[in-house]
Amino acid sequence: MVHDSRAIVLSSLRYSDSAYVVRTFTEVAGGRSFLVQVGKGRTAQSKVALLQPLTLVHVAWRADRTGLARPVSFQRSEILRSIPFDTIRSCIALFVAELTGRAIQEEHGDEALFRFVWTEVNALDTATGPLTLFPHRFVLGLSEVLGFGPSSIAKGDVFDLMEGQFCTRYPAHVHHISGAPAALLRQLIDGNGPSSLPDEEVRSELLNALIDHCRIHLQGMRDMHSHLVLREVLR
Repeated sequence: MVHDSRAIVLSSLRYSDSAYVVRTFTEVAGGRSFLVQVGKGRTAQSKVALLQPLTLVHVAWRADRTGLARPVSFQRSEILRSIPFDTIRSCIALFVAELTGRAIQEEHGDEALFRFVWTEVNALDTATGPLTLFPHRFVLGLSEVLGFGPSSIAKGDVFDLMEGQFCTRYPAHVHHISGAPAALLRQLIDGNGPSSLPDEEVRSELLNALIDHCRIHLQGMRDMHSHLVLREVLR
């Protein structure tokens, strides 16, 4: 039996002169890694282009193989016209791919999460407005799909990351934000963008808090690194 699925490339690592280990988020089987042959010379260039973060592909592999498998086919599903050629979008793509990789389960499908990420990849590729708050909105959407999205229903100016809601008093732990980052969070949860672009420190503090929120609610989530590069690019 052969599995046939849409997939999103999350990362790739050179395995040999003619092959890469490619980690993907598949629609039918969650996180799967494949040993993808790219060949050598000029013919390898077009194949390597398929291995960039957030490339949308269609992959088929034998269902009786566990762990690292050689795909029966590994082909582009949709053409991304902006992400590969735009520095800001490429850096956001690295962030989206890294966070998605932290959130998914290995070899366990999650169709709702897959549809969300696939849609967000296309949104990142086609967006015409400012992208500065795209990472924040992505984390909020991801946490909502996974069932621990923050709520703005409760009153208060302090956001408790552990409880996932606003409160009127500071909690007895350090996992909270207040002031401008908390105000921006409430705006984003309610679907209202800020009237003017928040300064870099506010955006950075909120993004760090949203990542911490995910780390608290996703058991075993490893540290993120791409947001540090993203911070410099979005200054």
